[in-house]
Amino acid sequence: MSSLTVHAYAKINLHLHIIGREKNGFHLLNSWVAFTNISDELYLKKSAQFEFNVLESKIKMDCLSSDNLVARAGQLFCSYLQVPTRFQISLLKNIPSAAGLGGGSADAAATLLGLNKLLGLPATEEDLYAMACQLGSDIISCLKNTSTIMDGTGQILSPAPLFPMLHGILINPNTPCPTPQVYGRYASSDIVFSEPIIFPKEFKTPETIYDFLNNYTHNDLTEAAIQLNPDIGDVIKALKNQKNCQLARMSGSGATCFGLFDNQEKMIESYDILKVKYPNWWIKKIKINEKKD
Repeated sequence: MSSLTVHAYAKINLHLHIIGREKNGFHLLNSWVAFTNISDELYLKKSAQFEFNVLESKIKMDCLSSDNLVARAGQLFCSYLQVPTRFQISLLKNIPSAAGLGGGSADAAATLLGLNKLLGLPATEEDLYAMACQLGSDIISCLKNTSTIMDGTGQILSPAPLFPMLHGILINPNTPCPTPQVYGRYASSDIVFSEPIIFPKEFKTPETIYDFLNNYTHNDLTEAAIQLNPDIGDVIKALKNQKNCQLARMSGSGATCFGLFDNQEKMIESYDILKVKYPNWWIKKIKINEKKD
């Protein structure tokens, strides 16, 4: 195999509870992470020397240099397995950066998985897990691209409930919301730590998921993020104002928010309304729990 295309799927946090803080300052999380059908694309190709390129895209990139997570993941992969970096990686961004969608983390995970296949190397799941931990704890959940419950600082994963495919809308107001500042604002608040959630083994309908999430869960970072970027509050309000939206929430530390609907028809109706009313926002239709290659 001389070349390979891999997809790095955007995630959303269906809920995000902060349940404590370690002595080193890192927050302890409890979060249901699910993956959408929107993805970045990585083109891997064997070559005489290492090369990393970012292809032209409508998505604004904050980092195009060698410190990009994709480049770091590629170099770490070869260092870990003690093989030469004889490959080229080209990245096409479809997921906004620093948007609460895990785009950079998904890119790094896809790089590790893709290189292992491209180069025909025997890296085990444990090897890939160890590499992901060195790059960032949230990268671990992206290695499998399946819905999961994330605990600790992101390194403890357990199975999520079974659930049917969901239809939703992602909105980013195209304004920044830096993660360190959001956590800093949260840490300086008087908010009491939340409790971890015990989920049932299965949700049979979208309605039962939305009822559970609305009644028992939330995103603890929402208030801090809105204080830093009021546009997030406007996005959540716009989603909640859609008569068929069953759950509207911020993903991760923002600024992207999502709205979930009972079915595809109702989602498309609201999508069309929002696209016309807010032409300057990044707005995408999504499917969650769709079977992927």
